[in-house]
Amino acid sequence: MILTFDGNSYPSRKAFSIDVLKTPDNFSWDFEKMVTEMKDDLYLSKKGEVFAFDFIQKYEEMFAREDALAKKREAKEKEENERYARERREKQKNMSEEERKTKEAIFNNDHLVSWKHEGDPNVTPLLETELADDVRKRFKSHEIVCYEKCRFQAHTVTNVQTIKEIKIALKLILLDKKVQTATHPRMFAYRIPNDDDFNDDGETGAGKNLANVLRLRGSECVFVCVTRWFGGSHLGPQRFKVINSCASEALEKVGAIGFQKK
Repeated sequence: MILTFDGNSYPSRKAFSIDVLKTPDNFSWDFEKMVTEMKDDLYLSKKGEVFAFDFIQKYEEMFAREDALAKKREAKEKEENERYARERREKQKNMSEEERKTKEAIFNNDHLVSWKHEGDPNVTPLLETELADDVRKRFKSHEIVCYEKCRFQAHTVTNVQTIKEIKIALKLILLDKKVQTATHPRMFAYRIPNDDDFNDDGETGAGKNLANVLRLRGSECVFVCVTRWFGGSHLGPQRFKVINSCASEALEKVGAIGFQKK
């Protein structure tokens, strides 16, 4: 942390400024905002008195509390991930051999996950099947959401039963040429009768967060994907909140299981 003082105005007319404040990635996304607000409150309460040492003391207390909370969150997340992995393995026991091969193609071959290696999806035979026509009826690309110069767009499919429908959805998303220019075209998660999984598409943690959203809401038979266009602003942990919010709002709009409005 770097503090800058103006000797002509501190502390009588103006507080010092926090020029650099870097916190661990596992801290709450709004921790830095809370520190800034604490500084402003201290300045008002001291009424022109020197308060830098009080600020540093309070900051150390806040840091220690947040660090302890972050470690608890990580321990809980590890426990949940282990339970989730066990549940997923049990669920996958009922997958057919064809479903296993289709999933392996989606997750193990880069050309099916990154548009840069995929070619023209318009000539993909899979999109010409009756199943693809049915998926199109349930597929929806939602409005683009802007946050700090970055753009996000959710895509959903409801009533999903098979891994092949997931593969079709991933291809349908790339029919939009704008998506092909995205930094992360397909961060996705899904839950179907015999499987549930996710893919980060280069944005580490994004797919996992989407999977947690679906799991915590008890959603089933659903596919959700978020596309992100980087706008020049590094959002830090806040990006996951935006991605999750974008996905949740889209799932509410289509009435996905676990997201129906009451």
